[in-house]
Amino acid sequence: DPVTAARNAHETLVAGGQLVTLDPKAAGDSLAENLTDPLASTFYPVSIFICTPAALAQHGPMALGALGGERALRQVLVDGGFTNVERVAPDAPFNMVLVATRDGDE
Repeated sequence: DPVTAARNAHETLVAGGQLVTLDPKAAGDSLAENLTDPLASTFYPVSIFICTPAALAQHGPMALGALGGERALRQVLVDGGFTNVERVAPDAPFNMVLVATRDGDE
């Protein structure tokens, strides 16, 4: 349940605390985007046979799998209570890194 995990992190962090997510850079926001990255051909089978079934077996409300995409991941963080989400390290060859910071005025 990624939203509940994000919400728990948000509630635990002090003002200015950060949650860092690390996901495959191959994860695009659409199937068309994912098919343009050669690594997607590796991540899709992982998602189909490991990540998604594991998430569904936990009976959570969401199963992102290995290729959730930046838009979906940002939404998870926003739904978890974060309002400040920034993508960092854009030149990282394999990873998409998002940093969510807990606001100080909550």
